[in-house]
Amino acid sequence: MTPRRSVSRRAYERNLRAWEQEHARLVELAEFAAELGIDGQPVGGWLADWGKRKRNESVWSVTDADMVQPATNGQEIAVRDSGTLVITDQRLVFVGRTRREWLFGKLEHIEHLGHDVTLMRVSNRMNLSGVRYRREPERTRLAIELAVADAPREPASAAGQREPTGSAV
Repeated sequence: MTPRRSVSRRAYERNLRAWEQEHARLVELAEFAAELGIDGQPVGGWLADWGKRKRNESVWSVTDADMVQPATNGQEIAVRDSGTLVITDQRLVFVGRTRREWLFGKLEHIEHLGHDVTLMRVSNRMNLSGVRYRREPERTRLAIELAVADAPREPASAAGQREPTGSAV
């Protein structure tokens, strides 16, 4: 084998390994997404700390998270609380020292910052707020995106609401 062919072979094998790793990652995410919300089967039981469960609500995912808001001091975000994020087919619920929910039917704006932060504005709250997910950010973001996309929307004219905008990536 000539030196040039040897270098090409090594480059090919390196690229093949990278492709195989990316393929495995994408297959894992596709399988995770396929399991979300299957037949309305919840991921787990509903805990009292999460508040009152909505009619026909299914839990899609639960993870550790921080409640965040845009910072006024020039930083990107400010952490307001730490706790648990519950992703359902109807809303996101953050439970820490405080409890906050973002109903998909009232969602006016959703924006992703980096790989682990989602900010949202809902019609019943003036300020933008959101969550930073501390574990499995790729899966958590995918679960949020799929739950928002799958959620029923109230007609904009009847509810005085707009469709979600600005899914910045």
